[in-house]
Amino acid sequence: MPKQHRVKQGDSLYTIAKEEGFLNWRSIYDAPENESLRVLRPNPQVLLPGDVVVIPDVELPGTPLSLDKRTIMARRKRGVQPLRIVLRREDGAPLAGQEYQLTFDGGNVRGKTDAKGLLREEIPVGVINVQLKAGIHSRTLVVGFLDPLDDTPGQEITGVQERLRNLGYYNGPIDGATNGDLAQGLTQFQSDQRLPETGEADQETQEKLLEVHGS
Repeated sequence: MPKQHRVKQGDSLYTIAKEEGFLNWRSIYDAPENESLRVLRPNPQVLLPGDVVVIPDVELPGTPLSLDKRTIMARRKRGVQPLRIVLRREDGAPLAGQEYQLTFDGGNVRGKTDAKGLLREEIPVGVINVQLKAGIHSRTLVVGFLDPLDDTPGQEITGVQERLRNLGYYNGPIDGATNGDLAQGLTQFQSDQRLPETGEADQETQEKLLEVHGS
């Protein structure tokens, strides 16, 4: 019997799938019962606290998959989720070939960014805090806490604050409230992106913020 899961801060489809006994989060997201969720959240990994995810019946082992010549299957280790981050210099240029280290509860990994500055790793499902060290810089990443922008007017501000903070434009609290620091950060972002400098999170600014941030 399908049931409902109300999203909490820090939830992702990876953590929900693990908690509910699914091997793949897509078995939940692609279920017919979650059609309205897919319309509301086209990016499946950016959920808002309070969203309702319907948990379908667990698939039985050995359930057949329909394949054709265009289908490509990739095996992923169980219990891990992808971490994708683009590292850039202050002028926006990608940090290509940058050595980095990720440290989290239960382990650490080392690697180098690709030609586009992309860091691509897999970390255990359920890890929240990841310490990133790249060169002389160090930063704590909080996994699964990014709010969407496309929700009820006014509630998207937390998503704006989080993305501006990740891009280095805002250092204030993530509280959904407009303030002077947020307006200053928005104005600087708009200036850098050659947008009208309104200091407000208008539609054009939100679309550009999604583009630059990448999610």
